[in-house]
Parts: sequence; C-alpha cells; structure tokens
Amino acid sequence: MARVTGSGTLQARQLSAVLDRWFGDLIDTHDVEAVDPAGRRHVFHARALAALAARMVTGCTWQEAAASVLDGRDDLGVDAVMASQATGELWLIQAKWSDSTAARPDRAAASQLVHGFRTLEGRDFERFNQRLQPHAAAIDEILAAPGTVVHLVLAVMGKAEPGSVAIDLELAELNRFGPLADLRVLSAADFHSAVQTELEPPSADLTATFSRGWFHEALPYPAYTGVVSADEIAGWYLEQGSALFARNMRNPLGDTAVNLGLDSTLREQPENFWYFNNGITVLCDSAQIEFFGHRRPGAPVRLRLANASVVNGAQTTAAVYRGYRDNPETVRDAAVMVRIICLGDAPDGLDRDLTRAANTQNEALRRDFIALDPVQAQIRVDFMVSLGKEYVLKRGALLPGPEEGCSVEEAATALACSHPDPSLTIMAGRGDALWDDEGSHAPYARLFGTQPPALQIWRSVQLLRVVQESLGALRPRLTGRAARIADAGRLLIAHIVFQRTDIGAIDVPDEDWSRVLSQARALVPDIVDGLVARAASEFGDRSLVASLFHDTTASAYLATAVLADLADPDRRPSVPSEQREEPSTARGVRRRPNSVQLLVRQQRIPDGTLLLYSPTPQEEHDIGDWLNADPNRFTAVWRNDARRPLRWRADGRMYSPSGLVMHMWRESEWTGSPVAAQGAARWLLASGESLAELAEEIWQGDSDGGGPVSSPAAERQDGASGA
Repeated sequence: MARVTGSGTLQARQLSAVLDRWFGDLIDTHDVEAVDPAGRRHVFHARALAALAARMVTGCTWQEAAASVLDGRDDLGVDAVMASQATGELWLIQAKWSDSTAARPDRAAASQLVHGFRTLEGRDFERFNQRLQPHAAAIDEILAAPGTVVHLVLAVMGKAEPGSVAIDLELAELNRFGPLADLRVLSAADFHSAVQTELEPPSADLTATFSRGWFHEALPYPAYTGVVSADEIAGWYLEQGSALFARNMRNPLGDTAVNLGLDSTLREQPENFWYFNNGITVLCDSAQIEFFGHRRPGAPVRLRLANASVVNGAQTTAAVYRGYRDNPETVRDAAVMVRIICLGDAPDGLDRDLTRAANTQNEALRRDFIALDPVQAQIRVDFMVSLGKEYVLKRGALLPGPEEGCSVEEAATALACSHPDPSLTIMAGRGDALWDDEGSHAPYARLFGTQPPALQIWRSVQLLRVVQESLGALRPRLTGRAARIADAGRLLIAHIVFQRTDIGAIDVPDEDWSRVLSQARALVPDIVDGLVARAASEFGDRSLVASLFHDTTASAYLATAVLADLADPDRRPSVPSEQREEPSTARGVRRRPNSVQLLVRQQRIPDGTLLLYSPTPQEEHDIGDWLNADPNRFTAVWRNDARRPLRWRADGRMYSPSGLVMHMWRESEWTGSPVAAQGAARWLLASGESLAELAEEIWQGDSDGGGPVSSPAAERQDGASGA
C-alpha cells in the first residue's frame, strides 16, 4: 500500500478533484433536497466514494460502479450494491465522506449494513428505493444459490480502526451456519493508493525460463509456449502482487472449489500438476530471448518479458504462490504450462479481446466427465429398453419433454433426495458436489455405485417433480419467511416427502405409482408448515434462511424433527386414489420382465422356500456386526406374490427383494449405504443361485418370447431399488 503524504484536508481535496473527473457525469444527485451547494457537494462525494469502493473491490467499469449507487431515501444503510452471478458474491457498501478525513467506521454503520443485508436476504426488495430494483433479480439468484459470499464494505474518508466486539457479534450471527459474510474497511489511505493505481497503471517485468522444450510462433504476433517451474511462477506473485494481473478481468478469487482443488494437487501430487492444470496466459509488450547454451529449437532459454500481465490463470498463479509459501520444497516438483503473447506492435484493443476470450471459455465441470462413465451408458440403455424413455447425459444437450425422459442431473438430484442420509440432499443443492467420485463413500459412488435400474430412477424423478409442482402451486399462498423456506428448502422438503412416502415397491412394475405420487402431493403442505414451525422454534426468526438450508447439521436436524412430527397419526393427510397409465413401450423393443414378475409367472419357486441373504464385502465391513447379531436377518421365506414376495424372518413382514435390502440398511443405521440395491441378485436359493440368475435362465430360454434383448441393461433388470 502506498504511503499517504500531506494533511488530511489535502488528501480530501485531491480525492474530491479525482471523483469529480471520474464520476461527475455518472452520479445522479437530482433527488438531493439540500439547497446550499456545499450540502449537494457532500452528497455527491459520498455517492462517488461508494462507487469508487465498488470499483476497487470488484474491478467493475466506471459506469457499472456509478450504477451500483443506491444512496438516498430508503437505502436502508446500503449506499451501493454489486452482485456477481459468475462468482456468487454480493458486495454491500456504505460510504462516509469527510472533507477533513475525519470519518470513522463504527458500530452503527456496521449494524445498518447488516440490517440492510437481512432485508435483502428476506427478499423485501420493495422496501428499498428504485435504484435497487434493477439489481433485484441478480441479488435474488445469488442469495438462493449455494456458496453465496457476502462482503460488507465500510468506505470511510478517514482512518481504519479496529472493529468493536459488537461488530464481531453481528458477523458471528450471520456466519452461524458457516462462512457467509465478512467485513472490510476501506480508508483514506486505500483510496489514495487506488487513485495512484488508476492514474499510473502498474507495469510488471517478468522472467520466464523454458527448460523442458518450447515452441515459437512468429506471425502475426510473436508467441511462445513452454513449461515453467512452479517456484518461478510463485516468484512472479511474490515480487509483483496484484500488478501481475493488471490486464486481467479479475484478481484471484480466494477459496473457491476450483482453487481448493489446485491447492490439493500441489500438496499431494505436485509432479502431476502440469497434467491437471490448464496453464497460464501472459500478455507482454516484448520478449527478449537469452539462450543458456547452443541456439537451437527447443534448447533451454530465458525470456525477459516487458510490461507483462497474467490475463488467464490468476487462480493458478495464486495457488502456486500459496503452495510455495507453505512448502517451497514441494512446489519445486511442480511445473506450469505458460503461453506468452507479445503485443507491442498489435492494434489497440487486441489485448482486451484476448483477455476476454481467455476468460470466457466453457468450464469443464466434474459433472461433464460423468458422461464417460460406463454405468451411465448402461442406465441410458436401460431407460430406452425398459421404459422407452430418454436419459440425457451431456451438459448442454437438448432435454426431453417431461413425459419423454430426464437428464442425469435431475436423476442424481432425485436419488439424493430419496436417500435416508439428508447430507446427499444438501449436496444436491451445491452445484457440482454430487459428482465427486473419489472413494466408495463419495456422493457419486453412493448414488450410482450400485447401478439403480431405470424404473427406480424414473419413479424417483416423478416423485421429485410432484413435490416441485406442489410447491409451485402452494407458493402464491405463502408470504414472508414461509415463502423463503419453501424456496430455499425445496430439496429438503422433497427429502422429507421421500422418507415419509411408501416407496418400498419403487422397483415393482405393477405397483400403482400414481397412488404414491398422490400420497406425496398431499404431504407437501403439512411438511412446509412443519418446516416453518420447526425452523422458527429451533433457530429463531432471525436465522438466515439460505444459510439454514445450506448447513448439513441444521438441515439434518430439521428433517428428523419434521419427520417425527409427521409420525403423529392426527397429522396424516387423506390420500386420494388414482389410476396409473401404463407406460408406452419403446418402438420395436420388447421389454425384459422384472425378475420377480418372471419367477412368479413361471411358478419356479414353491411357496415357503427359504432364501439366504448374501451381503457385499462393504456390508460385511460396515454392518456385519448388526447382521450377525440375529441369524433371522439373513433369511426370508418366498411367496409367489409379484409385489412383495419375501417374508423377512426378523420381523415377519412382506417386502420386495430390493425393498428388504434397503429396509435392512435403514434398520442398521448404515449412513454410508448406496442409494440402490440389486435385491434379486442378493437373495440366494439353497443351491447358491440368486433370484436374478434364475430369472435370467428363464428369460434366455424363453423361445416363445422371441429371445432376450441383448444389452448391458437387460442383464441388470433384477429388481434393484432405492426404496
């Protein structure tokens, strides 16, 4: 930070002149009621200071900074607001101007900002003046999204002073359910430094060493591509700081999910960093080449770059610096791909075009790689063969109509909501979180590790859609906090519906699923009422709704409490009975019957036959003690009933094969259980043959049926269930 010189009054006069130049034609003061020129000037300076603060913290344009100003009647303590949907960040700024640099941050100002934020979080946009309204949609979207970060900024023309205990308590309340808001003070010294930066853009001269081979393009502009050691990249940041990103669209973003992944790779696999990272793009005026030895293509060289700037890869650069700062020896094993473009003779504006192009390419998400998983390809075939419906894997592909199929995103969300563990439901609302597939307990492995059949997925999607439709119909009748809970808690509501609805036969084709959907639809109003009441009684009316439903512990507690409330028979809603239309068959494809249906139709297993359960190695490890505690848990008795053919000897009740497996998982309180079970493959006859294997023999030998469908999905129609 630059050292401030001169008196405070001189600083104020200098900044006043700069604000006049930058914002004189952009800041509106027509609403100012003060008659004397001094009063109007004071208001202008306060608003221009808020705009300058917006530019300093976000890097926006002068016009965007001016448009962010709300100051005036009904601003509720928020003098400027900036919203970034790209990064999920919201900046709320309050400015205090003083001609003598006597302004100070205080508790009252911080409390006003917090109050303004709470009003925005409550979506009470109409309480603000008209200047806020153009920002309302973006603010609403950001506050509804997971991972929202709110920056409270006090911009004071004076000294920055330590915050009070009261301010710390305000922030602690906002961050009760995880990091949400922070407070930053911008002082006269910060504004003085910002003015110097604006008037004299920083220039960075860098050295890049290519020691592993490199490429050179001479036309139309000199360009060099090669590998640079990570510790040299860290030295750039150490020496230049933010000047390194002078031409970039933004500075490093902090602890985003991508940046945390970069840090992890540097710590754990530095030798692989080059493979996992897209590299850095540097623009410069010129590059001077220095060979270490013989001048030949690919020989090690050092490039001295004049007026250089990292225009793509700010996150990589900052991550490398953090790694170097924490463990220099580890980072020395890492390398970064660097592309250097010399624009000294290029036409004006090309550097901006290159910067924009480098920062707006489509991001490759973890979800995109899921489309390559063979399991997903098998599910897609299963959808086509078993249901005659589409299952869309690739992001950006044309989605099918509501009755024609679903996407893998919708499928994953529905399966997550159906799982007894509410943490998966919370992850479903966090963008890319469900697609983490590292380890057997990773979200993706729990959802798709045991391949769910198309029927289970489709019925789960149908139930999720019914919940969303019911919430949509109920929403106009809700106001205030109840409306916000219905919006922010929509997935948790779906989770509670799944747990409360009888989905034990979700994998049974003959199950009247319209009855289940009607039951789910009727539950929604009571669940919303229960959730509103529980949120108020357990967490109070001042708790932030968005944070409440992004916090795994709070959400799990709410789900458990509401389910317990619904267990009261007096609260049970009436369930209308409806008839389900039979799904249409795929064109030209004969469906393979469900294993249980086939066995019952052929009467291949006599009533009273004893079946034994075969646990997986993971089950033996995680719930083996529970299974062994009662031998009856391993046995069931067969009855030729196409819906629920197994009577479990542990409780005497009837189940479908997969429904019984899932029931056993719930009874054992196995929180790491998959979302689906291939039940027919897990129950064995005395011969050691499973129900699925016996059904497959019948299907393969059924000459009257025209032969089986040859597909991976056909081999998995074994009654798997996510009940």
